[in-house]
Amino acid sequence: MRKVVIIILVLLLAVLTVLASGLVEEEDGIVYLVIPSSLPATSGTDGAGNPETSRRIALNPTSIPSIPRVTNPTSTPLPKQPPTTLKISGYSAEMLKYPAVFSAAERTSLAQGGWLTDTRFIRGLWVDTYPVLNDNQIKSLLDTSQRAGINRIYLQIRSVGVPTPDVEYLQRVLAQALPRGIAVEAWMGGLPANKSFADSNPSWLKRAPDRTLVKGETNYYFFDPNNLEVRDYLANLCGGVASYPVAGIHLDVFRLPNIKGLRGDESAKLTEDVTATLEEIRKRVKAVNPAMPLTSSGVAYGNPPGASNYQDWPNWARSGDVDAIIPMLYNDSYFSSQLAATSQQLTSSKASVLYGIDCESGVLSQVPTIIRSVPRAVGVVFYDWGACGSTLDSMARSRSR
Repeated sequence: MRKVVIIILVLLLAVLTVLASGLVEEEDGIVYLVIPSSLPATSGTDGAGNPETSRRIALNPTSIPSIPRVTNPTSTPLPKQPPTTLKISGYSAEMLKYPAVFSAAERTSLAQGGWLTDTRFIRGLWVDTYPVLNDNQIKSLLDTSQRAGINRIYLQIRSVGVPTPDVEYLQRVLAQALPRGIAVEAWMGGLPANKSFADSNPSWLKRAPDRTLVKGETNYYFFDPNNLEVRDYLANLCGGVASYPVAGIHLDVFRLPNIKGLRGDESAKLTEDVTATLEEIRKRVKAVNPAMPLTSSGVAYGNPPGASNYQDWPNWARSGDVDAIIPMLYNDSYFSSQLAATSQQLTSSKASVLYGIDCESGVLSQVPTIIRSVPRAVGVVFYDWGACGSTLDSMARSRSR
């Protein structure tokens, strides 16, 4: 018994010595024991591949208040800065800028075929890829895109409901795209959530008036935008990616399905909550890089467009909550009516205006119509690369004439 007491006293003395020597740090409510590099316990490298100068061990890791505990692998936040080993040539401040609105004469020239070659006009491509592409597939994608004149890629690095962005994949695409002069926006999933959130963070999910979880067409769930932890989580993810050499943070499916049984005031409140979540993301992205564009797609149906999905993107564009808005014209039968309805909402837009068009449609004939009908349009984005082979080939042939 006496030996046990002595051991305890020795351990207490050791802890007091550490405290006195400044080897304990506190950050965000977590207490860390710091082991300097001069002690034999240190070895290896940090997350960037650099030799460790010290190692911090969390003494009370269960007290972490703001990191979501969800399955695989969201317990670790994104780094505030990309790895120091990330050195990619070709990145420039110009990639962060959307073009100015074209004059009437310029629009006439663009509509007559100039859109295929004008370096200012954005010819974008959504790259919806899961599983991710390997390096040879990335090269093939970029070779095809470059021949077709694609100058901006919206790369999906966080799929619907996936907890954490795939920044390793992002880096591999950046390494090949930027030297070609192709800008890359990080396409982030929006409000959908997968089953891991339903299991581990049920309070984060939106429920209908009958208390059932709101589900999408493919049975994924949706975050509750009124939940402050949800806002903080999504803002942290986007803010982390904003430190990489990307040309923008792109939000997709930043909306919910129409929920039956909501009263008018409840629908209005949900719309406000979606916008408030977007504003929190914008704040976090701009804190990391004030020049980083925040862009979003928008549904083209509803009266006004987006209203039935609580997505007030016309107001986002007018107020400058987003730097570019991309209404999606995916239905040939409603192309003309949806183009007219969305264009009407964008006459006083502070955001740059592009249109998303489906490669399974007759998209090349639609581009001149968009340019003539929407004075503020500065580009188009094709969805998606897997269905765009013949469209990109046609663009390449037209450019070579």
